[in-house]
Amino acid sequence: IRQISLFYPFSTFKFKVSKTTQSNPNQKAKTTNGPSLRFLLLFFSHKSTPFCSFLHLLFFELVFEGSEKKKKMENEAMAVDSRGIPTYGGRYVRYDVLGIIFEVSSKYVPPIQPIGRGAYGIVCCARNSETNEEVAIKRIANAFENRIDAKRTLREIKLLCHMDHDNIVKIKDIILPPEREKFNDVYIAYELMDTDLNQIIRSSQPLTDDHYQYFLYQLLRGLKYIHSANVLHRDLKPSNLLLNANCDLKICDFGLARTTSETDFMTEYVVTRWYRAPELLLNCSEYTAAIDIWSVGCILMEIIRREPLFPGKDYVQQLGLITEVSIALDLFTPKPNTLVSWKST
Repeated sequence: IRQISLFYPFSTFKFKVSKTTQSNPNQKAKTTNGPSLRFLLLFFSHKSTPFCSFLHLLFFELVFEGSEKKKKMENEAMAVDSRGIPTYGGRYVRYDVLGIIFEVSSKYVPPIQPIGRGAYGIVCCARNSETNEEVAIKRIANAFENRIDAKRTLREIKLLCHMDHDNIVKIKDIILPPEREKFNDVYIAYELMDTDLNQIIRSSQPLTDDHYQYFLYQLLRGLKYIHSANVLHRDLKPSNLLLNANCDLKICDFGLARTTSETDFMTEYVVTRWYRAPELLLNCSEYTAAIDIWSVGCILMEIIRREPLFPGKDYVQQLGLITEVSIALDLFTPKPNTLVSWKST
């Protein structure tokens, strides 16, 4: 008994009560001193009685073989999830991605891996077996429940199908539903990029002046193409600028974009607050392409500073931050007379 107690002292074993009371869900688990089941079984396994031998065998059957069976079942379940479940005669495959049903055409083969998630739904990467290229598939759940969200989805599809530019993300495919009557979710396949500018800014990746210039050049190049089609993006921000390992930049997310030729009043509440132009903060119903240029300036400063230029918590503070910077710039901006005197000297 002394030899065993050196390795299995009673004081080191505790029973853990992990259940919490309904009245206090934050209550920590209670512990009670006492010998563990494993210790008792190991202790009695040294006895020669048939009952102790039976306990010994029962312990290993329940604990060790049971855990092996559990691991085997988990591995089999993971294998099924990775392969997916064929549906509609094998024309489609259903995957369980983070607890969300992801049903796509069978030409998109595993691995189906999640690469993004937001209010719109989930984005997964997959490989098109017909073209052998990797794509990013965005699932928009219940796309037709909300009229505004449905219009934004349709607007993005229509615009991107007509746009063809190196600095604008391309739609590779629109996955048709297996049945028209069950058409609830929209699946759009885009060209796959490695990351977005927001992730780069928040990372420890060093950026040089060459990066600043190249990012700005590509952003303005793509924006010029968008504006040439009389379209305003209206939601430019770092997370909507996709990048790859070659530092190629592509503008994405045209859900809030619209043409300037539309005659009805424009929506005031567009663009994420930190990148919103003053005319939008002041509820101007008519605005121009200048709102996108303002967003570009905010993005450029965020790339250089590695933090937002105007991180307002609400629209009042946002206007205050912009006003402070504007006053400071006016103090240091040379007046026309000063420029003339400098030129004459």
